[in-house]
Amino acid sequence: MILKIVNTWIISFSLFCISFSSGIYNINILAQTSSEGNAIGLEITRVTKDGQVRETKKDSLVSWSFSEDLNLDDLIRYRWNTVALDLKYKDKPDTSGGYLRIYANDDLNQANLIGEFGSSPLSISTISPKLKEGPNKLLFVYIDKTGQPANPQTKVSFNFNFKNISIKPKITIISPLPDTLLAKGVVKDFVLDIQNFSLENVDTGNPIKGKLNLYYNEVNTANFIASFSSSSQMDDNKAQLKFSTKDYQLDKIPDSLTSKLIFLLTKTNGDLLDTRGEVQVKTNYQNQINVGIPKVTILEPKNDRTDLSVTGNQVFLIGIDNFELLKERTKSANDGKSGYLQILIDDAPYKILWPEKSFSLNDIGYIDQIEGRKTVKVQLVNKDFSKLDIEATDSRNIIYVPDKKSSIKTNQDDGESGIKNSNWRIIIIILTVVLIIGGISILITKG
Repeated sequence: MILKIVNTWIISFSLFCISFSSGIYNINILAQTSSEGNAIGLEITRVTKDGQVRETKKDSLVSWSFSEDLNLDDLIRYRWNTVALDLKYKDKPDTSGGYLRIYANDDLNQANLIGEFGSSPLSISTISPKLKEGPNKLLFVYIDKTGQPANPQTKVSFNFNFKNISIKPKITIISPLPDTLLAKGVVKDFVLDIQNFSLENVDTGNPIKGKLNLYYNEVNTANFIASFSSSSQMDDNKAQLKFSTKDYQLDKIPDSLTSKLIFLLTKTNGDLLDTRGEVQVKTNYQNQINVGIPKVTILEPKNDRTDLSVTGNQVFLIGIDNFELLKERTKSANDGKSGYLQILIDDAPYKILWPEKSFSLNDIGYIDQIEGRKTVKVQLVNKDFSKLDIEATDSRNIIYVPDKKSSIKTNQDDGESGIKNSNWRIIIIILTVVLIIGGISILITKG
C-alpha cells in the first residue's frame, strides 16, 4: 500500500515538473517571439478582394502572403494590439500609440519608403504608384514615440502579386472644371468618362449597366436634377456621357460659390449604387451674389447724353471690372479672368487688341468724310479671342462728325489733284491734234 502511494506521488510530481518545464519553455518562446520583432502583435491576416474579405497565408511569425492577384480596387487588412495606430502620433508622439512606415522589399534604403499610414485597411490604389506589376513585398515597420522603429522592433512583411487594373465602376468628370461658373446665359458642356460601366434604358440584367443620376449638394429626391440612360462606348472598358446646360434645367440650384454637383450610378430600376463623382462649381442663376463676372463699361461719352455728336478726336473712356487687360498676345490657356479689349464700329472690328482704357476714333484709324449715325462697341475676349462665358460688351450710338481740318485738307488735295488731271488732259489733246495734222500732211505730200 505504501509502495503504491509512493509511486502515485512520483508520477504526479513528474507530471508537474513536465508541465512546469513546458510552461517555462512556452513563456520563453513567447518572449523570444516578442523580442524578435513584434512589439504590438502586428499581423497581415486578411485582404479585401473583389469586395469580399479573404484570409491570407501565414508563412512565418513575421511574414504573410496572398496567392491571388490584388488590383486597384482591393484592400490589405492588418490587426494589432496594445497601442493605437494613427498618423497624429507622428507630430504628437505618445506612449499610447504610433504609426506605420511601409517599405518596398526592405527598410535599408529610404528610397524604398512607400509611405506612412495609420490604422487598417490599406488601399492598394493609394500605394499603387510605388508598386510594380507582378510580385511585390511590403515591409510594415511600427514607429513608436521615439520616432524610430519600436524596441523591440515590429517589422512584418506581406507578399502578393499586383495587377494595375480596376474592375470597379468609376466616374471621371472631364468638364466642367472645379469653380466653373454656371449662370443664366452661360452655356457649358459636360463630359464624363465612366469606367467599367455603361448607361442603358432597358434593364438587361447586366450588373455593369444602368443609369446615372445628377443631384446638387445632397443625394435626395428634392435635389434631383436629371437621369441619364445612354452613353457612347469609347472602348471595352470606358463609356462617355456628354450633355449641355442648355439641355437641362439647372436654375433650381441655389446661388452659391460652393455648389456641389453629384453624379451617382444606379441600377436600371433606379436603385442607387456606391459609385459617384463630384465637382464644386459656382452657381448664380438668380444673380444674388457677386461671382466676379468680367464687365466692360463705356464711361464717356455717357449713355444718357442729349448730344450724340462725336468727332474723331473725342476720347472714349473705358471701365473694366474683374478682368486683367493684356497688352500683348499670349499663348497661355484661357482662364476667363484675363484677355483683350476689342473695338468695333457698326460691328466691323477696327482693333482686335487694344491695350488702353481710352481711345478716340482717330486713334483707331477710323476716318469718314460723311456725317452719320454709327455704333461704337467695345468687348472683352479670352486669350484665344473667343468670347467669355458671359459676354462683356458695351456700346454707344453716336452721330459721327468729320473733323473740319481733315475735310479742308482733303478738299485741297482734291483741288490739286483736279488741276493736275486738267493739265494732263490738255497735253494729251495737243499731242492728239499734232498727230492728226502730221498724218494729213504726209497724205497730201504723197498725193
